[in-house]
Amino acid sequence: MKDKRTLASQLARRLDLPDPATLVAAGGSALNTLLLAVFRKRLEKLSASELLRLYRSNRHVQPAATPVLRLREQECAALRHCETAGFDLVELSPAAQLGSCSVLGTVNQDKILSALRNCEVMADATNALALYDAARTQQNDAHTRNYASVSRLLRTPPDLVPGHSPHFSVACLVSAAKDPGNFVFETDAVIRHVRAIRIILTAVFGFTRFRCGIIPLQGEMGHQIAGVCLRALSRDLPDVPAELREPDLQQQYYRHIRFKADVWAGGCWKEVADGGLVDWAAKLLGNSKQRMFTSGLGLEYLYHLGSHG
Repeated sequence: MKDKRTLASQLARRLDLPDPATLVAAGGSALNTLLLAVFRKRLEKLSASELLRLYRSNRHVQPAATPVLRLREQECAALRHCETAGFDLVELSPAAQLGSCSVLGTVNQDKILSALRNCEVMADATNALALYDAARTQQNDAHTRNYASVSRLLRTPPDLVPGHSPHFSVACLVSAAKDPGNFVFETDAVIRHVRAIRIILTAVFGFTRFRCGIIPLQGEMGHQIAGVCLRALSRDLPDVPAELREPDLQQQYYRHIRFKADVWAGGCWKEVADGGLVDWAAKLLGNSKQRMFTSGLGLEYLYHLGSHG
């Protein structure tokens, strides 16, 4: 299969248009002005009936099949529990900085709904919270920062599961601090995030069985941190079943450790949350001592799981 960049260049030649690389070299402001003019011209010729036809065929703009008030109640309850657990609540914009996912993480930009004016539709709120933290933090800031948000995210890859929507409600948690040593940040972050996720799963969604798995990632450091975090969970949250799972040496998103949370629903364990260490704070602040831990919990998925379980 041809690379999409190659296909774009071939299409530009066929239509006698500048090569995409040339447009990129024009700079952000010039490119934005050009694309705005293109969309304005296209929409000048669009009729109301054609607009409706496009709406009907566009899966990204269709409403989700979720009871609105019940989901809002659960979102508010989840946020209250996050605040009680020590997280500062942040109401994020539905637009994220362009590149939030592909520059910080390992996500292909083709999976994100890119937009004009240096923006993209929110696809992962943890990245947005990381940028929010870095923008208000000094390079050597040592105190721990904890943030939580509930956002409706949109992902462009087709979902093959019938009834699933490309946009959905997710609770995202982020903790960051300058490394105090002895894996203090890592253990504190795991405990804080698991505690918040557990109370949301039990008190908000009514699940009675919950478990957590710690997964070591790259190298010996991953195994060391995973062991320390598992012992900390057993000590501080003894009622949470926690286990060390098989190492995952392939994934490139998290660093050193990853955790997953499962609930018992429909006669089996279902994965409902995950998180781990990322290097985003170190990259954004230019300080290798800065640490960050993120996690996400699909609230809309949990609603449907609970209502059908």
